[in-house]
Amino acid sequence: MDLLWCGTHSTVERRREQHLNAAEYILETIAAHGVRHVFAIPGKGNGGFYDALAARRDRLRHVLAKHEQGAAYMADGYARAGAPFGVCLGISAGAAINLMGGAYSAHADSVPLLVLTGNAPAASFGRNAMMEFSGRPRRPDPARLFEPLTKRSLMVRAAKEVPDALAECLAAALGGRRGAAHLCVPADVQVEEVGLSRVPPPVAWDERPAPPPAVLDEAAAVLAAARHPVIVAGTGVVRSGAGAEVVALAEALGAPIVTTLKGKSAVPNDHPLCLGHVALGRSPAAERAVKAPEMDVLVAIGTTLSEWTNFAWDPAFARNAQVVQLDIDPAEITRVYPVRLAVIGDARTALAGVLARLRVEPALAARRRDAVGTLLTTVGKFDLPETRFADTVPLRPQAVISRLAAGLPDGTQLLADAGNNTFYTSHYYPLRRHDAFYLGGGCAAMGWSVAASIGVKLARPDRPVVDVAGDGGFMMNGMELETAAAHDVPVLWVILTDRALGMVKTFQTLFRGKDFIGCEFGDVEPARVAEGLGVRGLTIERLAELERAVADFLAGPRPTLLDVRIDGGEVPPGIMDRLGK
Repeated sequence: MDLLWCGTHSTVERRREQHLNAAEYILETIAAHGVRHVFAIPGKGNGGFYDALAARRDRLRHVLAKHEQGAAYMADGYARAGAPFGVCLGISAGAAINLMGGAYSAHADSVPLLVLTGNAPAASFGRNAMMEFSGRPRRPDPARLFEPLTKRSLMVRAAKEVPDALAECLAAALGGRRGAAHLCVPADVQVEEVGLSRVPPPVAWDERPAPPPAVLDEAAAVLAAARHPVIVAGTGVVRSGAGAEVVALAEALGAPIVTTLKGKSAVPNDHPLCLGHVALGRSPAAERAVKAPEMDVLVAIGTTLSEWTNFAWDPAFARNAQVVQLDIDPAEITRVYPVRLAVIGDARTALAGVLARLRVEPALAARRRDAVGTLLTTVGKFDLPETRFADTVPLRPQAVISRLAAGLPDGTQLLADAGNNTFYTSHYYPLRRHDAFYLGGGCAAMGWSVAASIGVKLARPDRPVVDVAGDGGFMMNGMELETAAAHDVPVLWVILTDRALGMVKTFQTLFRGKDFIGCEFGDVEPARVAEGLGVRGLTIERLAELERAVADFLAGPRPTLLDVRIDGGEVPPGIMDRLGK
């Protein structure tokens, strides 16, 4: 047996009609769930997986990443955009460590992700094998490494353990509040037979647990008695597909809807009761609603009410309100705020139950709707709305995002990276009925969206996929553009180039009097980098150039990067609220 590879083509041919080996069993199970892409990098210790992948090219497409972190981010985006779950594969040692950040990013945002790692042969553990991760001295235990970053992390030492271990990982990733799971399979175990010739059918997970009827009765009563209710819709609404139910609840109550940043696509942003999102890059109208002293009931649906939502624990947030919190995860209830009522279950199922019980005086609902309209008219959703149309050199980022939104169709899959671009994109891009919005907010890793956008496009080939990132984030995962070029994945990357770590520079402008340290780059040219990686790269300095480039991309989609030169001196919307000023 070749300990560097542990798997050969002849082995696959010889055993094709026999029992499945461990790698084959895992890949057959993945394919049976409807997953069609595996994001991976080969090497010492995962050869068995690659032999099994080679025999299943018709059902599982291998996507070669440029870095393991990129593989995890692509798999994350793939799952967020509707795939059953994401799968990334690497080897052990440094490669496994490279996967850890991506595993946590998915886990923090409740995204189902299966992380597979190889290892040195189990038979060599304890003998200082190359790239051995065994739990022996100076040889980390891979299961324990991933344990705090996932819902479940396991390492098998014999093929007979694989069926149960894999089932346990998938149950963790797909059951209840979803998340990441990790399974380490040593090289020799990958090619051992599991004793089975087929995999069991996928388990039908109970994804829509319903709260008890008595809780739904009480929730309906509390809402009916509310004088000034406000609905906060979070990512859980998006995951559950409960947007229609949230809108129906708002219309029945006449109550305003605000979304969290990550839940921005929970409801159409142009609905007359939607005030926009709160916290980072917030809408002024949404901020006014959640800080209004007259609000007496806050209905939190699928949101953890974290720092991202409560304006960094601003005492004015829901200051006089009772909280009705609906979440699928009991651990989130009362974590941040005491609640008047906990409704534990799936958002869509629970809201349907509440709506069936809710009775509200129509005249009261009508008066509330009028008040929401007045708030939108007097306060509005935008800071400095005139900047949306400014055609200056360098370009103002507010105008860039506004013109981008105007040029893209309903149904666009929009990603934003971490940094100042998050504020601009979320604030100035109003989502329509079929748009989707993806943000790696739980981990807030720069460069996440650059790679994740490729996974989103593979999951949604029928929709335009657009990623807005800064040049700093682009440089952290920009090599994955070659992955898009190699697999002809037509993503549009809009890079806001200010040759700096923009948010850090903004903070140092405000607090250090422009005494900058560690935040500025040299003459970075993302368009030229893109061309070197096989992607079309264009430098954009005027709004008309942006408009033409977007139209060209839509007319003939291919991997394209727009290097948009912006004024880095602009202060992002809502950042002063974030800083408590």
